[in-house]
Amino acid sequence: MATTQGQGQNLYEDISKNLECSICIDIFQEPKMLPCLHTFCVECLEKHVETKGNPFPCPMCNKSTPVPEDGVQSFSNNIFLIGILDTVIAHGPDCKKCDMCKDRGETMDAITRCIECRDYLCPTCTESHQRTRVTMNHKVVLIEDLKKSDVQAEIRSSQEVSCPKHPNEFVKYYCRQCSIPVCRDCKVLVHDGHKCESLEEAASICRTTIEHHTQRLKDIMLQHSTNITTIRDKSKDIDMLQKNIEMQIDDWAEGMRGKTNQHKLSLKQSLEIEIKAEKKNIDSERDEEQLTLTMLQSVCDTADQVAKHGKDAELLFLQQQITERINQLEIYDMHHLGSAYNLQLNIDTETVTGTKLTIRRPSVERQRIMEKAQFLFMYDFKTKRDKENAYPTGIATLNNGDYCIADNEYANRKIKLFTSNGVLKWEIPMNSSPWNVGLMRDGNLMVTKRETTDVDVYASSGQQIKTIQSPVKCGSPGLAIRGKVIVLTDTIKKCVYICNEDLKVIKTIHNELFDEPSYAAMNENIIVADNGAHCVFIHNKDGELINTYGTPGESGDEVGQLRNPYGLCTDQHGNIFVADFNNKVHLLDKNGHFQKYILSPSDLEANPRAITVNANGHLAVTLYGGLVKFYKYLDE
Repeated sequence: MATTQGQGQNLYEDISKNLECSICIDIFQEPKMLPCLHTFCVECLEKHVETKGNPFPCPMCNKSTPVPEDGVQSFSNNIFLIGILDTVIAHGPDCKKCDMCKDRGETMDAITRCIECRDYLCPTCTESHQRTRVTMNHKVVLIEDLKKSDVQAEIRSSQEVSCPKHPNEFVKYYCRQCSIPVCRDCKVLVHDGHKCESLEEAASICRTTIEHHTQRLKDIMLQHSTNITTIRDKSKDIDMLQKNIEMQIDDWAEGMRGKTNQHKLSLKQSLEIEIKAEKKNIDSERDEEQLTLTMLQSVCDTADQVAKHGKDAELLFLQQQITERINQLEIYDMHHLGSAYNLQLNIDTETVTGTKLTIRRPSVERQRIMEKAQFLFMYDFKTKRDKENAYPTGIATLNNGDYCIADNEYANRKIKLFTSNGVLKWEIPMNSSPWNVGLMRDGNLMVTKRETTDVDVYASSGQQIKTIQSPVKCGSPGLAIRGKVIVLTDTIKKCVYICNEDLKVIKTIHNELFDEPSYAAMNENIIVADNGAHCVFIHNKDGELINTYGTPGESGDEVGQLRNPYGLCTDQHGNIFVADFNNKVHLLDKNGHFQKYILSPSDLEANPRAITVNANGHLAVTLYGGLVKFYKYLDE
């Protein structure tokens, strides 16, 4: 018989808070599960869709959800909740009626329930049930005993899950090839020759996988919980800051009372405006973190409950939907809190109006950019073994300051590692052209290639560690890495993939303006340089387009225009750098708005290609032919 986890606990007490639909605030009726794992009554969903339209926002997490072609009824049945409801609602406050009498058109109050038949029985039918030869050995329990944990466990253990295609048959096997539970008829008629195994064996592996995925979400939740605590502390600090500055204003004003009352009032009004603005920012930041935490918590709760209390078949039916949603939410590991707000009073003892508030917001601190980048040095990365001029398409900075460069020139086809001052440490020929290279959080290097879907991983010593199959269909796969999140561009399918570290797709970004998305970078947004569209597209972490820099489909040489953008990178402040075929490097703010040309044609004697920024604030620009030039752009 199929097993059920957590049978020693009182199932109703453990899960009762999740048995109510959040729309009607009543016990679920025909529960339907959305792709985001939130569940609602089918009738409630239909009314919600009528009000909100198609697609509609999930009432719990606001995730945009399209209605299936066949309507709300086509959403997945939450078979886990259906099974739980059959178990725990049995001892609810409503009086149960005898099922046997109901079949005869009579209405009698039930006093017992048969665990095997699942029928409620009146006193007369109970006696008859226990005398009949076929049912005399069935276990019949009093309704008031149904709330006992051992009885609930026995009911759950006896439950079977019907096959969706053959309702009169129970699922007994798991088809490993098709990843779905099947009944005997399905096994013979549809899955003949497929590898099938018992539900118990498959569910044991599935539970371990679900628990592993859920733990990853819990780690992300811990980060967001810590962020919320930090934000609360920021709010307290800002209150304390306001009090301290008000005391300074009072002390200063007291000393110059005769001529300062008017300026004192002006300063306090300015302070009040600034504090309100910052508190609004803090509230917005807290609300965003709280919404994210709530969304992560609800998915974890659902996954935990199904893994803990789900029948084997229920677990295996829901595993793909749960795993896909958990993978989608791993992108929230990208988010980091902004730096601290600072406000101080500068007192001028000579004049009244000379005393002013000085404000330093994080966005201001980020703009300590030099008027013109200062050239530091350069070196030639074309090596003695190269057969042609180097064609750099990727560059990454290692933690120790070394640089790894991808040379895409067909006659060369290699990756090369140099010290920060240009000494070659190693070069590795490849059987296909390397396109991009990125530094993973464990210090290893990830390399994408043009003629294959394979992605190689190398240690900093040059030793190849493994090869991973990517979702990209050849082309020129751009690469960006931030923490556990990896972004790949696909120039063939004209889309962008957001992946985990195993290159399993979390989300796919489709943009009708994409033509040849060749490079990617990340700050808190996802930035894509499109060589064919002559644009840089900025998407938020949910894949929504928030800004476009450049004119789609048109190249140009004016401010706000690009020609075949090749290189793309961000720095620790979120600034965006774009290498333009017009022999320029554009500096954009974190949302893709033009700031200045950080490098112009007078600085670059050849077309700039791959670019990167190291931790010291030095911009490395590779040039077609074999040079890499280094610039200082931050005014320290």
